[in-house]
Amino acid sequence: KEFEEGLARLKLPYSDEATKLFFGDRSRMSLPNIDETTSTNQIRQVYDFYDTNHDGRLTPKEFEEGLARLKLPYSDEATKLFFDKIDANHDGIIDFQEFVLFVIGRERELRALFLEMDTDQSGGIDLDELHHTLERLKIDASEDTVKALMKRVDRDNNGIIDFKEWRDLLLLVPNANIEAAFRYWQETIALDIADEPLPLVSPQRRDVYLQFAAGALSAAASKTGTAPLERLKILYQLDTAKPPSLVQGMRLLYADGGFRGLFRGNWVNILKASPEAAVKFAVFEKVKRAFASTDAELSSSQLFVAGSVGGLTSHLAGYPLDVIKTRLAAAPTGTYNGIFDCVSKIVRNEGLFFPFFRGASTVVSSIPQSGVALSCYEMTKNFMMKSGDSHPSTVALMTAATTSTVAGQLVSYPFHLIKTRLIMHGGHGPKNAHPPEIHVTEGSKTRAYGGFVQALTKTLKHEGIPGLYRGLTPSLIKGIPAHCIAFVSYEYLRRIFHLEAKK
Repeated sequence: KEFEEGLARLKLPYSDEATKLFFGDRSRMSLPNIDETTSTNQIRQVYDFYDTNHDGRLTPKEFEEGLARLKLPYSDEATKLFFDKIDANHDGIIDFQEFVLFVIGRERELRALFLEMDTDQSGGIDLDELHHTLERLKIDASEDTVKALMKRVDRDNNGIIDFKEWRDLLLLVPNANIEAAFRYWQETIALDIADEPLPLVSPQRRDVYLQFAAGALSAAASKTGTAPLERLKILYQLDTAKPPSLVQGMRLLYADGGFRGLFRGNWVNILKASPEAAVKFAVFEKVKRAFASTDAELSSSQLFVAGSVGGLTSHLAGYPLDVIKTRLAAAPTGTYNGIFDCVSKIVRNEGLFFPFFRGASTVVSSIPQSGVALSCYEMTKNFMMKSGDSHPSTVALMTAATTSTVAGQLVSYPFHLIKTRLIMHGGHGPKNAHPPEIHVTEGSKTRAYGGFVQALTKTLKHEGIPGLYRGLTPSLIKGIPAHCIAFVSYEYLRRIFHLEAKK
């Protein structure tokens, strides 16, 4: 109380958190040597380095430019967190008094971390202690990586990291815990590779790129592994007569185009699915973080909204490729000679824009489908994780993927069926040309539809409610392994790329 009253009399900023840090637990700390204590003059030198115009008002832009000059990682999110912690009067800038208080508290936090790593209490961290800390945190790092970490901090090259070297690197780390410090430390090594300090790709932006890559690669693996079943599902959806059995359907596909015929349309499938999955997962993760900083804080309704937004965004972006994929997969052999031939014939015979968005109204199905599927996946995955586990097991991921597939398909399948029929038999394009008809079994009929409502009405009239779920069985048989491959690949790629969600 006396401390805060003294700060108030001097018109210096204070907070309960800063006071708690100042009066923190000293039981694990040894008193610092005089030469290791940051003096006011040293703090002023650091502040003036960032405050380039020396007006006593450190702005977020100046702060990030200073980090870039030092080849230290930064991001918009980390900068906001940094200013929120230090800017006591919330005026959007950091003055020198605020910076002094922050350095005092942060130095105390860094000393606690330093003493935790300095297991022999020698006053320095050697290579063995660095190895021990990484093993304790279950951080997989090669010998070269550990040496690179040591080299980045050990400025006098004596093989020992003293507190001054430790403090100088991590003084402005967004969060003062060992895992965050090591992540920040690794990012500084990556930035050291660059010859030019500016411009730099921030860790936040780099994570976005890696997030896209994880989603795209997982989708490519999934689609290739289930391409024959995808083609069979589309043929079932288009056949209004009694469909053949799964074995008969696969025989018909093989007879129509041989082994390569089983994978017809797969390249366009990957071309469509990879960016679509990349967008879906990236938007899903971004919306989750907008709701809460950790997955544990997310409610089921927030997960549903995040999944719905991700699904809607990705489906709208990839719809034209969905049209091309469906045409290639469902048309008889010889109708199209590849992706570009398909596009050319559609444009020439049906028009430039409309046929690529025929049935696009059905993308509304992505709202409940992605919302249900992704929220169901996250909840099942978290439910099956054992207490203390840092990552879900492969069995847990496959169970969550299966559950989400069934739930999502039951909600959205009728929309997909109508969309497929509109693409193949839908209303006339701008040039009054029909897309090619498909006949899977003898006696199959082709109907023309003027739009979503008419297609839904005709399907219910002639085939009833079961007609809305025609092809659901092969869709599930294809969807379950596809989602298992996709989600397991995605989760493991996130671990490889160090994109794990916060626990």
